[in-house]
Formats: sequence, structure tokens, C-alpha cells
Amino acid sequence: MGELAAHFARRAAGYATNNSWVNDTETLMPILGLLQQKPGGVSFDIGAGTGAIASAREPSSPDAGRLIGVDISHSMLLQHSRYSPAVVGDAHRLPFMSGCADFVICRQSIHYLDFPEMVLAEIGRVLAPDGKLLIAQIVPFEDPDDQAWWKTAVTLRQPLRRHRWTSTELQESLRQAGFVLESVRNLERRTSMRGWLDRYSLDSEVRRALLDHFQSASPHVRELRGFAASPGEIEYSLRWLFITARPGDAVTAPGSGSVRGAHG
Repeated sequence: MGELAAHFARRAAGYATNNSWVNDTETLMPILGLLQQKPGGVSFDIGAGTGAIASAREPSSPDAGRLIGVDISHSMLLQHSRYSPAVVGDAHRLPFMSGCADFVICRQSIHYLDFPEMVLAEIGRVLAPDGKLLIAQIVPFEDPDDQAWWKTAVTLRQPLRRHRWTSTELQESLRQAGFVLESVRNLERRTSMRGWLDRYSLDSEVRRALLDHFQSASPHVRELRGFAASPGEIEYSLRWLFITARPGDAVTAPGSGSVRGAHG
């Protein structure tokens, strides 16, 4: 976790930039909709970073309940939204009492975790019997060519990323962890190659390899992603996956620490 925390410490000050997915309203809406299902509920945002969910939630539903951010990076949490409390914590051992959460959110965070099966067990432990988990994750299209292309791009661009799930693989991981899937939906969003490359410093060799990778994408991948090329730039589509799941009888975990402040 040390290398990962150091990575996000370096990125913290400029993490929530305007050209990033972080504050994208369209991909925050499914999460806000879920939180509004239980006014006054308690929710945990795993890998909260600078608190994009908390910032988006407050104007739309100020009485939606208590949302607590959790992140391994103290530097990121120093930038966290003022609308929500946040704690430094490891998702493998959440610092909350069992059964205290109505919702747990993992938005573009679970792919960084060393042992997602342990994290899912912890999420199952802290969720109330009628609680729900929502995973919001960028995944490749359900096409072998695109999956191979996307996994190479992510490996080059995000070497600290532990997992490169397809939609099918992530759903199966949840089932194996004992969760029952309630809904699965996809959303396409346009993005910029240049913006993706520029969000933090890249070695010149890696940057060149990524540029070559985009420029050499097959016609099939270009069509799937709607490549729109201009000098030095390619706009293309990202595929977001939103999975809502509830803990089944098989979701169990050993006892853990607690923070009673989760109850208010």
C-alpha cells in the first residue's frame, strides 16, 4: 500500500481537475440516485479521494444522510469535500462496526486493491442486512479485440492498478464473494486521449508507447470506441459499468475494528 499511497499523495493537489472523470456529473448520477433511496442512511465511499461524491451529493440532496469517505491517502483526504467526514483507512480492514452501513460505494477504486475478495468480505460485514454495494468502474467493451487493446493501454498507463476486469469478470468476482447482483447497467462517456495522458507525469518512453498504442488501434476498436482523430489528439468512448448488489448469506468476514462515529 505504501507505493500506492505515495502515488496519490503526488497527485492529490490536482486530482479533481475539470478534464477528468472524477467530477463527471453523468457518472455520479447513478450513485446519487442510490443514496437518495434511504434518507438519513449511513454510507461509506471506499477510495473517496477528494470527495467527488460528497461534493455532488450536497447540492442535490442535503438531507440524504451521512456519507463517510475512506481512503489510504492522507494527502487526498486533505483535499476532501467539506460536505462529508473522511477517515484514513484500509479497505481490507474497514474501521467500522458490523452491519452499520446502508450503502457502500466503490467508484473507480476497487481495481487498486491487493485482495478484492478480502475487501468484498469486509464490505459484506459492514453492510446492514438490507444494505447495498454499488461498484462504478470503467471497463472495456464486451469484445475480445477491445478487451485486449484496453488491458494493454491500462497496463502501460496505470502500472499500479492491480486488476483489469472486464464487465463479466467483475460480475463473477462479486458472485464468488457471495453477493447477489440486483442491477447491471452501462454508460458511455466521451473522453480525450491527451487528457488521459496528461493527468500525471509519464516517462517519455511510456508516453510514446501509449501514443503508438492508440494510433495503431485496429479498425474494429476504432469503430467500437468512436475514435475521432485530430492533430495530436484522439477523442473516444469510455464504457462505465454500474453494478448494484446486496450481500447474500455467503458474505462473511472475521471481526474487525469499529468506529462508532459511523452512527453519528
